[in-house]
Amino acid sequence: MDEPLYQSPQAKLEECIRQAIAGDVLPFIREFLIIRDEREQFVPLLYNPVQAHYAAHKTLRDIIVKPRKIGFTTMWLAEHFTKAMVLPGYQVLALTYDDEEAEYMFGIVKRFYEHLPEEGRPPLGTDRGTAMSIPSLDSSIDIQSSGGRRKGRGRTPSAILLDEFAQYDENAAVEIFSSVVNAAPLWVPITIQSTPRGVGNEFHRQFVRAENSESVFNPHFYPWMWLQKKHQILRTDLIARDRPWLSATLELSEEERGLVEAWNQDHGDKPDMVLTEDNIRWRRYKAAEDTHTFRQEYPENSISCFLATSDVVFETETLNALVQRARMPIETDYNGNLRVYKRPQPGVAYAAGVDCGEGIPGRDNSAAELGTVDGEVVAVLAGIYNQIEMAEMVYRLATRYNGAFVLNERQGGFTFQLTLHNMGYKNLYRHTEDSGVRVKSQPQLGFPTTMSSKRKLIDNMREAIKSGAFLCSDLPTLRELVQYKRHKDGSYGAPVGVDSHDDRAMAAMLLLEAAQHAGRQGRSGHRIAARRKMVVPYPAEVFS
Repeated sequence: MDEPLYQSPQAKLEECIRQAIAGDVLPFIREFLIIRDEREQFVPLLYNPVQAHYAAHKTLRDIIVKPRKIGFTTMWLAEHFTKAMVLPGYQVLALTYDDEEAEYMFGIVKRFYEHLPEEGRPPLGTDRGTAMSIPSLDSSIDIQSSGGRRKGRGRTPSAILLDEFAQYDENAAVEIFSSVVNAAPLWVPITIQSTPRGVGNEFHRQFVRAENSESVFNPHFYPWMWLQKKHQILRTDLIARDRPWLSATLELSEEERGLVEAWNQDHGDKPDMVLTEDNIRWRRYKAAEDTHTFRQEYPENSISCFLATSDVVFETETLNALVQRARMPIETDYNGNLRVYKRPQPGVAYAAGVDCGEGIPGRDNSAAELGTVDGEVVAVLAGIYNQIEMAEMVYRLATRYNGAFVLNERQGGFTFQLTLHNMGYKNLYRHTEDSGVRVKSQPQLGFPTTMSSKRKLIDNMREAIKSGAFLCSDLPTLRELVQYKRHKDGSYGAPVGVDSHDDRAMAAMLLLEAAQHAGRQGRSGHRIAARRKMVVPYPAEVFS
């Protein structure tokens, strides 16, 4: 007969405390912390698969996108409550979006404390509101709302949580993020977590920065599919029996089938994570319950979960089908700034849309989207490059793809065009005005983006997405298209924010314009532009 793990309750407590002091808080949490579950029952806190995965992969700087009621807040509070109970001078600071939520979170902490064994409950200080102190250890847990914008200044917490960060007032969120990040020493863990809430807010900006490796924060994304048993409706459940459309054998739509096949292909080795008809039954029910916010409250990918608002140009739902089919590039170059999805094929005509920036960090990026004349993106180049650098890289890329037909935005693109001209690249777009007036000189290079022509580019992209004539596997490009919006002043572009970009989105729209022109040349009976021989450079007057 196996001996018990612990000889007595006191020995169990002492061993769990020793392990927590050494850095392993899980035994203490598992043995002593109690939560109230969804059925209002008091049960031990045992980590679900999402909590266990994050506990094994957390770092000192994390930003997390999650579904509703997944247990992240409870998990974080449990870990740092345990440390405050056993470590001298451990100061915990948790911020949330309003006073009611702060009181709810503090209720979790009080429940932890009240259910500890008496010998494991150090005396508390005389605290008020949502704060708890342990004078004998000089430790504390402080839970505050985000009402004050200077949170985090003037103190050095041992751990910081920004809970449901997407719910913060936008101005407060920017100031709180700055205060917290600049006040915390490098060794203090900062965790930002939230269910997403729209495009362009501080949580969205910071998560996108993390996903693009532009931030020290590590992104963690957990879709609802991680908890397969939590998110299912059986045919025999009461809620299904009352609704024939749920109790019948389901016939999956193409979109549902794509979701199931893609997820199960990646997670089929874990039986408790495989999606079944029961999960799709739950998904249909929740989507019917609240169609507008389902993808926000129960994320499925890290792009469509940031729901588009009414001023976003392209339909999130339509783009989401592309997101679900997206894949990783088959090769990369230039430190990951060039992403190749298909290599060049002999005899295929290619086109490229180019949006040049200034090459200054913190300002506009430069981007080129290269694809077939049928609208399929095969390679994306994007980064902080000046126009000369961009011209040299586009020259190499376009030459590799059978001398692709290159169309760039004319405004601010003079140096890019001149560099390609001097390198002898001839297969460039020339803009002919629709005035009907014949001119002796050749038309100017580059596509002029006026308000009218930009609306035309947008309309073309909107129609191409709707009809399936635009195919793209590049997630950064799809993200920019999802968040591309019409501003209050009537202009178009990325959401307002230092780290928001629309360069890939603009280059993709220019690619479709280039594809139309290259395709027309092919259909007119002439040799397609991508196969013309490059000859003498254009005379300098075309750049006037």
